[in-house]
Amino acid sequence: MKSHLIIENIESKCIIGINPNERIKKQRVIIDVKLFFPIFPDSNNEDIKNTVNYSSVTKEIKKFVSNSRFNLIETLALKTAEIILQNSLINEVQLQLKKPEAMEVNEMVGVVVKLKK
Repeated sequence: MKSHLIIENIESKCIIGINPNERIKKQRVIIDVKLFFPIFPDSNNEDIKNTVNYSSVTKEIKKFVSNSRFNLIETLALKTAEIILQNSLINEVQLQLKKPEAMEVNEMVGVVVKLKK
């Protein structure tokens, strides 16, 4: 059986963009992820080792993003998804990355990537 875990509105700041001002000051990005992994047959075993620890994944995403410097949101999204797939339990990830300050007020730009092992 296949299931997925949803983590939404992960906020971090990083250097992202091609314009000179974007290369100086960190900008806010918002990430939503769907993490696909198998449900273990013994649903009575509630040991965290048998499932994806969403707190750990969230911390890893924030750490990677805050230390990154990319020109394109597509590259940041792809590299972040690759980091997530290093978790042995996760076999597929869908990641949406949004850059809220890239456009005018009430407009947002983003990208969605989906990767499998």
